[in-house]
Amino acid sequence: LDSEKEKTVTMKHKQAMAETSSNKNKERMMHVKSEFGDDIRRFLLPQETTLDGLHVVLSDSYDTLVTQFQLKYRDDEEDMVTLATEQDLVTAKHLLKENVLHVVLIAKATIPAAENTTNGSGTDEGNQETRAVPFTLRSGEVVTVHVFVSALDTFGMANLSIEELTVEVNKWSLRALVKKGVISRRQVISLCREKDIQV
Repeated sequence: LDSEKEKTVTMKHKQAMAETSSNKNKERMMHVKSEFGDDIRRFLLPQETTLDGLHVVLSDSYDTLVTQFQLKYRDDEEDMVTLATEQDLVTAKHLLKENVLHVVLIAKATIPAAENTTNGSGTDEGNQETRAVPFTLRSGEVVTVHVFVSALDTFGMANLSIEELTVEVNKWSLRALVKKGVISRRQVISLCREKDIQV
């Protein structure tokens, strides 16, 4: 009987610990409600998510390469406040209403993913100005990618020298560059076919 009681107590203790852990995990998550035009989405993100991470998730969620966009959030007074820095995001998290971060994407220039292409002349078919940047593949091979100048401006990299820009661009994977709207999806698909690589 004592053995059975010990098992029962142990099981209850494990259940209580699991519930506590689950509750802590939930507390570390925040609900994000995003609007991009008429398209409204809701999803969960860790409280520790950075602004850069939020940009990537939003771009991926809407499957749209937004080369220039402004983020705003709805605060506790129902005002639309610009979300442009990490400090802005920290403030927004402190003002969460019912643990929901309401974000609105205001696009200045969007490029539909299916229509992106680059001809290597310094502009893409949508007349978006580009810069040629050396990019090192996982294999070590160096190729040239054409990055959108408008996207570089969004990330504060428009005025970098080619050496500085090369360093910054190579910090990201091809997948991340597409999600951030820095390079076109069609360009990456073409590169992957040509080099027989997977992203």
